Amino acid sequence: TAGASVDCDVQLPGNTMILGISGRVKAAISGTLNSWKLGFQADEDRYGSGYGLGVGAPIVGLFSRPNAFSGDTILKMTAEGGEFSGGEVRLVLHFYEVTAPSV
Repeated sequence: TAGASVDCDVQLPGNTMILGISGRVKAAISGTLNSWKLGFQADEDRYGSGYGLGVGAPIVGLFSRPNAFSGDTILKMTAEGGEFSGGEVRLVLHFYEVTAPSV
């Protein structure tokens, strides 16, 4: 999607502890940007910044301490130094979920 930022289809699930996010650029990211960052509305670079634009560029957002969310939170990619016009990334969430026993 074109623009300065893109809301991802992937959401951080509520009631989980996010350990990290990883991924790869699948189709070159195009536009006027020189790099991009990954986060969410309140913290646009929480999961890293300076990510590459070319096919195969790695995305690794690993934390020294996990962060937890009480509700679903939309991931956001934000262009650095310009805007997006196209491309594709694959993201993988690494999280821990605690659930109550069935009975």
